[in-house]
Amino acid sequence: MVVGVVLVVGFGVVIPLALMSVAVAFDRRAVGAAAALAGIAAVLPAGPAAALLAVPLGVVLLPIGVRTARDLRAATTGHGVADWLLAVGRLAVPAYALVAVVFLLQHRLGIDPVGVGSTIIRLTAVHFAYAGAATAAVLTESLRRATAAGRAGHGLAVALPLALVGPPITALGFAAVPAMQVLGAVVITGALWTWSASAGGVVPATAAPLERALWAVARLAVLGSMPLAAWWAFGTVVGFTVLSIPTMAATHGVLNAVGFVGCGLAALLRAGRAAGRVTGPATGPAVRVR
Repeated sequence: MVVGVVLVVGFGVVIPLALMSVAVAFDRRAVGAAAALAGIAAVLPAGPAAALLAVPLGVVLLPIGVRTARDLRAATTGHGVADWLLAVGRLAVPAYALVAVVFLLQHRLGIDPVGVGSTIIRLTAVHFAYAGAATAAVLTESLRRATAAGRAGHGLAVALPLALVGPPITALGFAAVPAMQVLGAVVITGALWTWSASAGGVVPATAAPLERALWAVARLAVLGSMPLAAWWAFGTVVGFTVLSIPTMAATHGVLNAVGFVGCGLAALLRAGRAAGRVTGPATGPAVRVR
């Protein structure tokens, strides 16, 4: 039940908000409609009809990724490390969202090419929506705000690339090399704990109390959620008893989905709106503020 709710919210709400938070250029109406269909697809009975509803989100995400990749190419020439990291982080948001759609399609169609089982395929879709796209969005925007304010963002600059490599390492662990599950969990834990320790000034003291409270919850949530992930991965690999997947979803999953991703994106979007940062009109390309 919890996984289903998290999956619906991840595709229907979180992915569009993640794109908005990093000011990636996209048509909000098209993405919103496609995301809603994907959210419905996540809870319909598995089969071609459910898979068909997930396809539009992949279709609209692909050109967004292509356009965002142009920023990465531009950032590799004559720009600093921070600019390059920000471009990679922006690209990761639509890219990981697209990967999440691919795994959702696999789950809806019953395709299991490496024999990991339907549950793991479903959880991989969840992870690439949250630990992939949404986490990339929160950490990328955190680094952008820190550098724009002229603050030293060394911790944030370390956290972002670690967070970006964590999801594929974890996925490889499930698919082929079990020990990589532990490595992936440790890498993501290190990334999010480093972010938590370094992100205090991203939402400034002058922000509204609600924004500061949301940001504080996001920073605290990962301190509790990520050790559970590392412990579960280690226990699964070495063979001792760990929390069941439903229990992990209700603890680690809810802390990350609601506490970190939900509160983090809400704080960034509210603070960005108050500062006049444009995340794109209802239709047409977004105006990106550097």
